[in-house]
Amino acid sequence: MLKPKSKAPFCKCGCGGCVKWSKYHKCWNIYLNGHNKGFTVGSRHTSKSKDKISKAHTGKKFSIERRRNRRGPNSPIWKGGVTYDNRPPELTPEYKQAIRRRDGFTCQLCGYTNRGKKWKLPTHHIDENRHNNHPDNMITICRACHGETKIIADKAAWFMVCTNLVKKSKRLNPERHRAVLKMYRENMKIFY
Repeated sequence: MLKPKSKAPFCKCGCGGCVKWSKYHKCWNIYLNGHNKGFTVGSRHTSKSKDKISKAHTGKKFSIERRRNRRGPNSPIWKGGVTYDNRPPELTPEYKQAIRRRDGFTCQLCGYTNRGKKWKLPTHHIDENRHNNHPDNMITICRACHGETKIIADKAAWFMVCTNLVKKSKRLNPERHRAVLKMYRENMKIFY
């Protein structure tokens, strides 16, 4: 059907706008694009529609007792206390901060410095084993470099580069490295 030569009709919602010809349906649209079947953008619900919504939601809210009883082992999705993120207990925030201090609060790959910022630089496990938290296996890198570590193909070369960077950091700050090593040993005594 060809587009009629008559003027475009007004939108059915009453906004006063002219609707457009639909080339897919081969007819005039009833509403302007962006309208929700008779309601203009920004309109409020009528009291009748509010009553319908409230009736639809009655009985769906759980009581406080039921919510309390569905936590922990009573929850239908309980998996024996196992969380997604099983981090070793010796990897404390203080230990991570000591690693950052040893590396001078800078990314060891690109040199980005994070002094005075709200968020902290990530500490990365060189061999990607989160249970090996020895100071020689931890390095400070920025978020951008940390994201790129997941796509590195040659893991052996990556391991050598990061190990050399940690050795360099140990040479530049021997007293800070000794403090990190001491904290690591104390954490191992406390948690194991």
